[in-house]
Amino acid sequence: MIKNSAYTLSYVLTTFNKLPYLKEVMNHLLENVKEDEEIVVVDGASTDGTTFYLQELFQQKKIHQFISEPDKGEAHGFNKGILMVRGELIKILTDDDAYYYPNIEKCKQYMLA
Repeated sequence: MIKNSAYTLSYVLTTFNKLPYLKEVMNHLLENVKEDEEIVVVDGASTDGTTFYLQELFQQKKIHQFISEPDKGEAHGFNKGILMVRGELIKILTDDDAYYYPNIEKCKQYMLA
């Protein structure tokens, strides 16, 4: 489904009580996100400071959308995030993985073409 948006890619990231890992993932994502991409974060109501950290990023306009509320696990969080996106393409991220952003960009360009 193509959306009417300036965003070509929406990163959807889920998290729950993994603040140290989330910070690592977010540092790399924030270094690599492009002007035509958005970051959507879904937190499952973490109790380890994650919500505060995400609120700060949102206020600084480093992430575009986020929610923090109880969910029924990672898949439920992804579903929530997917319903929030405004981009043409979606890239799912988790809070404890590593990503090679040049390949994500290459795939984005291929899919847009």
